[in-house]
Amino acid sequence: MSAAMSLKQVFDLTPLDDDRWAGRSDGINLPQVFGGQLVAQSLIAATKSIDEGRLP
Repeated sequence: MSAAMSLKQVFDLTPLDDDRWAGRSDGINLPQVFGGQLVAQSLIAATKSIDEGRLP
């Protein structure tokens, strides 16, 4: 799998309900996530959680 495809999958979040999202940390094989990955996933979740027409 290419690095770009792997990165896309890490940032493809799954909605759990209106304000909760699940992310992935595949390919690293470590018990923790990196801060940059967590921040990026949080920003993606925030932009998906707002109403259409509103700026994040």
